[in-house]
Amino acid sequence: MKTFLALRCKKDYVKKNGRSLLYLLVGIDSTYEKIPLNLDWPWQLVDEANNRLLPHQKKDTECNDYNLIIRDRMGRCNEIFVEFRLKGKELTISQFLELYHDYEKRKDFILYMEAKIQERYRNRQISLGTRNSHRNTLLWLKQFRPTIQFQELNKKFIEAFAAWLNKQDNRRSKDFKKLDTNTIANVLKYVKAYIALAIEDEVPIENPFKTARVKTEQDQKIIDHLRPEEVARLMELYETDLPLGEKLTLCRFLIAATLSLRISDILRIDATKLEYYKAARKLIFHPKKQVITKKLKTIYVAIDDIALGYLTDCVELQQQAIAQGMQVSEAYGRKVLKKLAAKAGVKISGFHTGRHSFGTNYLRAGGRLTNLQHIMGHSNIITTMKYVHIVEEDTEGELLLLSNLYQKYKP
Repeated sequence: MKTFLALRCKKDYVKKNGRSLLYLLVGIDSTYEKIPLNLDWPWQLVDEANNRLLPHQKKDTECNDYNLIIRDRMGRCNEIFVEFRLKGKELTISQFLELYHDYEKRKDFILYMEAKIQERYRNRQISLGTRNSHRNTLLWLKQFRPTIQFQELNKKFIEAFAAWLNKQDNRRSKDFKKLDTNTIANVLKYVKAYIALAIEDEVPIENPFKTARVKTEQDQKIIDHLRPEEVARLMELYETDLPLGEKLTLCRFLIAATLSLRISDILRIDATKLEYYKAARKLIFHPKKQVITKKLKTIYVAIDDIALGYLTDCVELQQQAIAQGMQVSEAYGRKVLKKLAAKAGVKISGFHTGRHSFGTNYLRAGGRLTNLQHIMGHSNIITTMKYVHIVEEDTEGELLLLSNLYQKYKP
């Protein structure tokens, strides 16, 4: 692979200020391209043989600054040439131009991650929620260091970032709690993922997570769920006179608790789908989460009369809300659920509490684990096993009641 690189001046066109435009002439084998530098200089003072500008006068600071810019741009070109030579790969002029214009992204991890998040979301490789989580990670990184050269990404940097995260306040907490260990593990996991993507994109670095002593896996979360009697209290509350926004929110939650649906799938139910589900007496759908990640798996969930009633109400309530110009969003729903939970005397973290309640109560009612795995759309049965552990803890607690009874009658 033969390469050519030189500073050139457009001598055939002189601007009103007496200067001509500068550019780099790049050649790979027998193909040449011009790269504009967005700089101009008197063509008589362009030393093309030595790739530099000559000063107008002594201590010409403008000339010094321009020469620095030219050296930096030529340095970019040479880095790309050297990278391909060392790898023994052929380089075309079109590849070169793409790499040249992406140079800053390949140089700065922050810029790379920002662009990659957008690209993955645009290509439907990640969902909106995942994109927002990745952007939050980017915010933490920017706060730690506004610019991060790829060469800085080593074991020391990752461990310093983890230590810094441990000292940060949780922005969502009103009582100034520190970030919990699971949040920190998540942030580090996303950073690790984008470093791996950069390596796949042939950014020449080693993955620092191979040696860094940091945790990127979450601890087993305590699953927020409601017992059958608590769900029943919410069902009673639903039958009372509630404002439209609250009634629709609670209806959505009860659909999650009776059919295991995620809120993203509940929000997609409309009149057409409802008629189809009524005729089939079961839900047949691809979860939105899987549609976005292209891991399609059809879910079948039988619908009983109670669940069908909530589905029908949900569509009607949504139509009423639209007619009144109301937007009952998921974010609004999370706030309303806490208010309704306090009224019913239960604890709800969000719509996911309804889905978790379905999982635990399905097993309490005698449902089979393999069936639950399919209903909830888990690709790995280990994910479903977390509900088994909760039910087992219930059983252990009941056995303790028996032991306490024996102790009561012990002399």
